[in-house]
Amino acid sequence: MDFLLGLCCFLFFSVVASSTEIPVSSCPDQKKNISNLLRSSGIHLPLHHPQSPCSPAPLPGDLLFSEILRDDVRRVAALSLRIAPSTTAAAANAVTVPLSPGTAVGVGNYITQIGLGTPSKTFVVVVDTGSSLPWVQCLPCIACHKQSGPLFDPSASSTYRQISCSSSSCSDLSSATLNPSSCSRSGSCIYEASYGDGSFSVGYLSQDKISLPGTIAHLLIFGCGRFNQGLFGLSAGIVGLSKNSLSLLYQLAPSLGSSFSYCLPTTASTGYLSLGGQNPAGFAFTPW
Repeated sequence: MDFLLGLCCFLFFSVVASSTEIPVSSCPDQKKNISNLLRSSGIHLPLHHPQSPCSPAPLPGDLLFSEILRDDVRRVAALSLRIAPSTTAAAANAVTVPLSPGTAVGVGNYITQIGLGTPSKTFVVVVDTGSSLPWVQCLPCIACHKQSGPLFDPSASSTYRQISCSSSSCSDLSSATLNPSSCSRSGSCIYEASYGDGSFSVGYLSQDKISLPGTIAHLLIFGCGRFNQGLFGLSAGIVGLSKNSLSLLYQLAPSLGSSFSYCLPTTASTGYLSLGGQNPAGFAFTPW
């Protein structure tokens, strides 16, 4: 089999939510006037809390809250294991504070939607600030987790292509996933992204057009996952925002700029992820 499994850790984009928050059973009207905040040359993607009724891929209604928290604690533990060997001794004047698992408060992963392929198809993806490589589940799939909507079909996109092993993008996988790339018998680049909580995605490094609101389609290097299992909810995959040449931010930087911002929503609202320039007129700044 061409697919090899490695081990690396990643940090899902998480936020603490109040354990006393009142559940919302219906999606409220989100037509608030934020045009002054969002009027800019950048693009703005809606962000959804996975437990929000507004979410395009909400968590299963019968999923216990304790299970969600336990999964997040596993991710934190995996990150700790990854950074422990390289951690240097603390300075003499450093301050150490106790840390405890966040099981008493809630944590959730934020999601958005992207268009992929020609013609463009919409997919729900996790917004992840701790990893780099964007990937979605693809057909034909050897093993895939359940997702909201159909899987990406490369054969249905006229602009899809696989990346060769000789490509510089294939070489960049080592820093993007902390795993070496490998080659198929036909010379296509294979990525492997596996995580400390047991989740993983393995498939072909690929290129296709990504469609985002308010912009023309851009070519995107991403993973076309054929063998994916783990704690990804009902999402189609991950959009990485970390500091690496293969992350979504770095790939779009030449046309949109290198800045990004986000507004984190509660379960009763919808936030946004902005890529590119911002109009500062509606913001209040705190000097350093």
